[in-house]
Amino acid sequence: MLVNQQWIEAAARWKSKILKRKFSDHSPVVGCLTFIPKPTNIPFRFKRIWIKHEGLKEVVKQSWEEPLEDVPIRKVMKKLKRLKLALKQWSWEVFENLKIRREQVEAELEQVLREQEEHPFNVVLQHRHNVQWSPGPLNSQQTPSEEQKHPTPRESAGVIFRNKDLAIMRVLAVGLGEVTSFQAECTAIVYAAEKAKDMDWNRIWIEADSQAAVTAFSGNDIPWSLRARWKHATRNLQELKVSHIWREGNFGADSAAKKGSSMPLGTISWGLSRPDFVTSIESPFRTYYRFE
Repeated sequence: MLVNQQWIEAAARWKSKILKRKFSDHSPVVGCLTFIPKPTNIPFRFKRIWIKHEGLKEVVKQSWEEPLEDVPIRKVMKKLKRLKLALKQWSWEVFENLKIRREQVEAELEQVLREQEEHPFNVVLQHRHNVQWSPGPLNSQQTPSEEQKHPTPRESAGVIFRNKDLAIMRVLAVGLGEVTSFQAECTAIVYAAEKAKDMDWNRIWIEADSQAAVTAFSGNDIPWSLRARWKHATRNLQELKVSHIWREGNFGADSAAKKGSSMPLGTISWGLSRPDFVTSIESPFRTYYRFE
């Protein structure tokens, strides 16, 4: 944030605060005038977490059924006002350490982001994304939800490396753990560039069957957790092209990715020529058909 001396003199009681990063590699900045009083008539907000607590229905029922004498229209308004106060009191008693728990998780997330920035090539750190927070009621035990009982399927990356004569030089399979399909596709593209750099290739053409991932790399909209690795891998390339190919013409890489899905997080299979787990491979200049 840039300001001049005239602005500083006009807003002498202005202050700013740098917030924690959550969804980007940039930190948001919030500014305000210190003499602006905090409003006292803050609107009532119903918190979604209340619905998950078994005691909510009883609090509403008890407050609503309590006797109240007045004309019908005012009786409804007074009951709603009374219920609002009852919910605020109940929320404080049940979730009194809500803020503390949230701050603890935010501090943990900040530590993860800092470690990812300091070690951009550490695969395990780059996939520490599943920081979860569920406050739950006090003095209670939580049981796994259906989503927790059935973990997210493991994602993986598979890459086939060919030289300028289209001969298969290397095959890569990587276990990525529990990440989104988009993250897996983007990670596969980054691995392709990194391994090409290791082999001293300075002209590379990467084909991927994810249009979303290709669009992200073509438009320089790469996921921020992969940007440092991508920049390092492509820094000295003489020529780079990233394009889309239909899955029907990319089944060799799919075979390598299937192998990676059975591998633990961070495990890499990096073999010469064509390994046994690549059961089928595309033939150069052969036509493959796609049915919609």
